[in-house]
Amino acid sequence: MIAKMKSILFLLLSAATAVIAETPINPTPVDLKILDYTFNLDLDKAFNLSNEQIKMNESSPKYYFYYVNALMMDYGVKLNESRINQRNVVKEKLLQNIIEYCEMVDEKFEDAGLSREDKFYYAGVLGYLARAYGLERSWWSAFQTGQDAESLMEEITEEDPEFYDAYLMLGMFEYFADRLSGITGFIASILGFSGDRDTGLEYINLAYEKGSPATFGQASLMLIEIYTRMEENSFTALRYFEKFLAKYPRNFRIVSWYGRELISTWNYDKAKRLIENDSLGLVDANVKAGYYSGIGDSRNAIKYSGIVLDNSDTNYGWITRNNQYIYLLNNWLLGNNEEVEKIKSELGENQISRINEIIAHPEESRWLAELGSAIARGEPWDYLE
Repeated sequence: MIAKMKSILFLLLSAATAVIAETPINPTPVDLKILDYTFNLDLDKAFNLSNEQIKMNESSPKYYFYYVNALMMDYGVKLNESRINQRNVVKEKLLQNIIEYCEMVDEKFEDAGLSREDKFYYAGVLGYLARAYGLERSWWSAFQTGQDAESLMEEITEEDPEFYDAYLMLGMFEYFADRLSGITGFIASILGFSGDRDTGLEYINLAYEKGSPATFGQASLMLIEIYTRMEENSFTALRYFEKFLAKYPRNFRIVSWYGRELISTWNYDKAKRLIENDSLGLVDANVKAGYYSGIGDSRNAIKYSGIVLDNSDTNYGWITRNNQYIYLLNNWLLGNNEEVEKIKSELGENQISRINEIIAHPEESRWLAELGSAIARGEPWDYLE
């Protein structure tokens, strides 16, 4: 009888708690507009609108979080557009700006009595701060700040297990803690960090599937990064690219990244539609060079790889090397031997070895190039011809 009464009391208390529990994240029209500006990389508008809301809501960390969200997107854009020989300086300056802003928010709200929703936004700022420390290689600060953010998110999910937005950060800690090695893994172990890959992916996908629009963009980008770079599973990543771009189609960085993954997975039909429907000119020349080379359109491959090489001072090394190869291969296929010799002088040892192997076996190389192009175009091919 006592046990039964305890059960009834527990159910009554649970029901009462459910009645007074705070509603999980529910972005306002203004919030949605900021998110739209942020993930479509219209960042000046995102900054301005966030600042306007901060002035009207100074006692809440919510719009500070949105501002930092835009700062992190701005970091990626400006770093990629910077010149290679200045990139470290640009990176240091951008990270310092992010860190100073996040530390200001931390100081402002550290001892504030926050609602569950505000606690989520504050923890989100700490999560970004931890990431900025990590990018700066200040590992101790990164893990300590990350622990604070993780503890806050755990408090939220303990109070309300259906506060799905909070699982994004918890999943990130689980996943990346499991993948740490070297000095970062050592420091993490000292501070008690441990993780589980499967749990991490489960939590991030939970936030992605059931979280609010406030979390969707960042959860999508995290899953894209995990599956393309950590899991090396671009096929799984494609659906996250597509759902993200259906909501934020003007994000030129993700558009071009998606294009690269389509080509790497031989989805040339989708890559064709992406390029042909690119009325805003968001697909970069690197993607177009790869696409046209893949389908056997050597003239356009030369045109776009040439554009990439003309701007090599802002390209990562692998982009330059890839386009040098495309430019050289397609000039060779068209018989432009002078151009082949010219570009060979700029190649590294591995690239020269690769192209020399092609030149040494012209019939086989042309046959393979034509076979690959036919497959990319989805055309039948007589393998024994």
